[in-house]
Amino acid sequence: MLTLFYKKVSELNGESVLKGVSLSDLKRRSEILIIDDEEFSYLDALRKHEYNITQKHDLTDLKDAEAYKIILCDIRGVGKFLKTDYEGAYLIKQLKVKYPGKTIIAYTANDYDATFEQYLDYADEKVPKGTYALEDWASLLDRLLMEMVNPVKLWEQTRRQLLDAGVSTIDVAKYESRYVSDVRKGEFDSLKKMCEKKSGKGEEIIISLLQAIKSIADLVKGG
Repeated sequence: MLTLFYKKVSELNGESVLKGVSLSDLKRRSEILIIDDEEFSYLDALRKHEYNITQKHDLTDLKDAEAYKIILCDIRGVGKFLKTDYEGAYLIKQLKVKYPGKTIIAYTANDYDATFEQYLDYADEKVPKGTYALEDWASLLDRLLMEMVNPVKLWEQTRRQLLDAGVSTIDVAKYESRYVSDVRKGEFDSLKKMCEKKSGKGEEIIISLLQAIKSIADLVKGG
């Protein structure tokens, strides 16, 4: 079968979509947002650890989160402009739908009704605010920042989007093979040209991936 000759993203384990990028670069230049109506206990401490981090007590519009690569969102007391009883949980869903390429972490120190889960499933992860120490938050942020340039993680997210959009498994395999080749070359013209030959939901998702990679590259370069 032809699929045997397609390159697999697992071949890229340990590589990066950007050459020479460091965690220090990512920490200083990646904007992180905390959405919490109460003061975040470790905000100053995390800033002293060189994270580029901002807290907003709530948003007035989804566009308020547009500039941030990583979002930590409380599920209580925020998202009031959306006028829903599900507060931050519903806000997380709306942010993920509008900005699927962003990493969104849901957290809370309080118990919540099981009906919140339908919205919390849109978060990339859920963490217990009350039991997380400074070291736990720093470890979480370090991992999330490095995953931003991890080609395997980026593709896993893209693959889910492609399959959810109804793109055939054979087309997904073709995209994946071209993606692996381009990561190894350090440029993505081949994948871009592949998208230019067709139009549809699959191509839109791949173009979003390419835009995300470009935006990370610009960020790290200080562009």
